[in-house]
Amino acid sequence: RLAVRMVSWDRKWTKTLASQEVGQPRAIAVSPMMAFVFWSDWGNEPKIERAGLDGSNRQAIVTQPHLAWPNGITIDHSTDKIYWCDGRLNTISSANLDGSHVEVVLFSPSVLRLPYSISVFEDRMYWTDWSRLALYSANKFNGEEVRNVSAGHRMELPKVVHVYHQYRQPKAENVCQAHSCSHMCVKSTFGTALCTCPDGFSLDSEGLSCFEGEVTN
Repeated sequence: RLAVRMVSWDRKWTKTLASQEVGQPRAIAVSPMMAFVFWSDWGNEPKIERAGLDGSNRQAIVTQPHLAWPNGITIDHSTDKIYWCDGRLNTISSANLDGSHVEVVLFSPSVLRLPYSISVFEDRMYWTDWSRLALYSANKFNGEEVRNVSAGHRMELPKVVHVYHQYRQPKAENVCQAHSCSHMCVKSTFGTALCTCPDGFSLDSEGLSCFEGEVTN
């Protein structure tokens, strides 16, 4: 069954964040600082969804007509925006983290034939294109200065692109470091540590330990 899940660092526990009304999930992006997980879905009802790191407060933040085949998605922490590329609309778009102020940054049927994965760094956005077997970049604010940054390099079926830098992964307090959870701990949207349980387990009344089985009233 298609779903969005997370797994503990030691790979012992798995938790389903979303399983209902999940069509064709494509890409995922996580903001530990803002305590949100985002994913794109190009099923029968294409959308970009957002939820807390424990799966709570799930909501579709971007829907049609702003997208059709949302592929890659990334978070720009420097501007608190999400960027995504759409393989059907031939666009790269951006929005605030709550889905407001959707803006088409670049529309180009010639350059964006089948954009698949995207990342941003400083004032540039980078994306892979399956139909052209290339890695491109452009200005992330206006889509200008499109460049083929893979020109002269042999690339075979480039899929995912990531930029690794301290500005892309800024440091933040680990609120779970001094918190005693029996199984899994995440940051809540209030900025505090939150114990959560893997599939098949429930949280006790103290909110710290998980026990096997479902809660009964």
